[in-house]
Amino acid sequence: PQLEYLDVTLATNLKFPYAAALPSGLRELYLPITSPVYSRDFCQLPRQLQVLFIGDAQHTCLQTGLAPSLDSLLLHAATLFHAAVLPRKTSCCIHSAHYAHLPRTLKHLVLQTWTKNEDATHLKGLPPNLLTLVMSPETSLLHGFFKFLPRSLTHLDMSTSPHILDSDIADLPNTITFLNLGRASHLTDHCIPLLPSPLKTFICAKSKHFTGVGLKRLPRGLTVLNLDKSVKLTDAAIASLPSTLTWLSLRWSIDLSDACAPLLPRNLVSFKVTHNEAMSIACLP
Repeated sequence: PQLEYLDVTLATNLKFPYAAALPSGLRELYLPITSPVYSRDFCQLPRQLQVLFIGDAQHTCLQTGLAPSLDSLLLHAATLFHAAVLPRKTSCCIHSAHYAHLPRTLKHLVLQTWTKNEDATHLKGLPPNLLTLVMSPETSLLHGFFKFLPRSLTHLDMSTSPHILDSDIADLPNTITFLNLGRASHLTDHCIPLLPSPLKTFICAKSKHFTGVGLKRLPRGLTVLNLDKSVKLTDAAIASLPSTLTWLSLRWSIDLSDACAPLLPRNLVSFKVTHNEAMSIACLP
């Protein structure tokens, strides 16, 4: 039988061009984080690939050569390990104009490298049936960005984008069940009723603006909620949380007291309030 899965992410002695020597029947391929891959080498990769991880995408663009059968594409910029000491220009930068060159079969796209979305309308070029989109980090998110996302999305992770506004939330596809806007520090209660109704996971860890008024309007099927910087929450606000929650993180909600414990959702199995000194362990169920 032919080899279908190959993971060489930690290999240090592989240098392109070696693609021609790869087993032709590979379905999943994870390339090294220490050897850059050039776009011109894509055409030598196995043509039946369904999952491709590029460990060092410093010299990669998306314009040519990707296998048309791809289901999942993961790009990682190895230089992000040294982001504190290297200028951003040393890392891979994917331009939004490249999205139109992605295989139309793609369902999962993970860009763990700098992306430059200089024209929000280029988002129309994303594969139409995309389910997962991760852009982390990114450098130039434009307002109106969400308007052009594929309407099929269920998983959206833009955890390092700080400039998202309440009005942007209205443009999200209503199919999303996982939403990570971790650094969106400008979001307020006004965005809550605009969240997709099927949402199960909502992460907005950097905003300090959420209150009990907003919590009342969270999607009722929510199971995971992270509002770590929500310093305005009170005990009374806890009663407004969806009863379906199993995981809750309110690390900086310092005004919570033991009185909130009986109000916690009954199905809760994880509760984080690490910077709170007013609550006692004895009060927890």
